[in-house]
Amino acid sequence: MKIRPRTGSAVIGVIGMLLFVVYALAIFMFSGVYTSVGICSIVFAVIAFLLLFLTPQFMFKKRPDIEAVFFGIPLASFAAYYFLAEIFVSMVFLGFQSVIPFNIALFLQVVLLVAFVIIALVSVTAQQASAQQSEDRRSQAVAWSLQSVDIRSIIDSNRMHGADAALLEALDHLSETITYSDAFSHDNPAIKEVEGRITARMRDLQSAAANNDFLTERRLVQELENLYAERSRKLLLVK
Repeated sequence: MKIRPRTGSAVIGVIGMLLFVVYALAIFMFSGVYTSVGICSIVFAVIAFLLLFLTPQFMFKKRPDIEAVFFGIPLASFAAYYFLAEIFVSMVFLGFQSVIPFNIALFLQVVLLVAFVIIALVSVTAQQASAQQSEDRRSQAVAWSLQSVDIRSIIDSNRMHGADAALLEALDHLSETITYSDAFSHDNPAIKEVEGRITARMRDLQSAAANNDFLTERRLVQELENLYAERSRKLLLVK
């Protein structure tokens, strides 16, 4: 059974809360005179606990549909790892606070926190980049599907104005070519150049259809078929 990201983060949060309750209870029951090392450890443990809860909320608020990951590991899991590591380090420092120098305790816990912050920044940045890429691909798919709609509109217009069967058949074939062509573009300049020519010829075809210029339409349909074939060949080369 697949666990949804929100559910998994909630489980991690509950486990973290229980561990923190045990940690706080231990501090309360065995409370005494705390040195600067002990106080420092408690402060960093509280920070780790807050990050354990706030990290999933921040992730899903930014992009609920795309999970932030670092080398395939969800950021929420890293928050749990940081929390567990900090709790362990904090307990060790609390147990030996009278013999551990303050600068060592502070340095080690700052290193843990900074490491988690770096991982979080990288994960969120990658999440945003992935979200932008998904949005771009969605926009490309929509734009490509609109071209097919445009062709269907041209076919209806030609049929109403008495276009011959050969032109209508050619337009039908072009509509199928567009429908089954790859809807997603690439950053390759050669492909973008072909797509620019396709867009220009499509505008010319719409203009010719509006003027009932059937002869020009036949020529443009053939040019568009050739351009889509050229685009398909170049897409195969870059995949």
